[in-house]
Amino acid sequence: MIINGDCVVELKTIPDDSVDMVLTDPPFNVGLEYNSVDDSMPDEHYRDWCIQWLTELKRVLKPGHVAIVFTGDAKSYWLFDAIYKSGFVFNHWIKWIKMNSQGNLPGTAFLNKVELAFLCSKDKLNRSIINRKEMNADYIICNNMNIKSKGSWGHIAQRPLELYAKLIKGFTQEGDTVLDPFLGSGTTAEASLLLNRKCIGIEIDETYYKKIVKRIKLTGGKLF
Repeated sequence: MIINGDCVVELKTIPDDSVDMVLTDPPFNVGLEYNSVDDSMPDEHYRDWCIQWLTELKRVLKPGHVAIVFTGDAKSYWLFDAIYKSGFVFNHWIKWIKMNSQGNLPGTAFLNKVELAFLCSKDKLNRSIINRKEMNADYIICNNMNIKSKGSWGHIAQRPLELYAKLIKGFTQEGDTVLDPFLGSGTTAEASLLLNRKCIGIEIDETYYKKIVKRIKLTGGKLF
């Protein structure tokens, strides 16, 4: 199921304790030029907005299951604060190691080769859901993408299919439901479909939504 709408509104329509995994890459509030999202909020406003959708994510997630939420270094404090205030349990960091860099980090001479994601759970983590063959370490190594990469759908922050497939296999089983409230180019949806999982995806931008629909049709199936 793919929804074109505001996740703060649309998440309220999803039943309690009905989702097996949350996997999402929200706006980092670092000034990227999205079509339908303000990525330059005052920090406190960004945190408060994050609390709104995180609270809903916690409600719909099954107890003991995980929410993996990517973050940018510059504003990670504010998202971390929102995670705690929404009631999630923070368990660990997932590290995405990029063999190709995104260039220098702002204000440094360092190449940006690592991106972090919060590994959170609703209540105490149920460790039995973890596929240890897939997730035997706290990092994943794979290349980053840009709008010129093979498989790009023109999104400025598209995630590689390999990365999301690894995470989905690591924390779900076939038939499970994966939720992404910031679906973007549709990577979570395609990875879920290819791995025989269900997906609920929400995307506020109509242009990207139409691309997601096309992408799923090319993949060869429906999400539900």
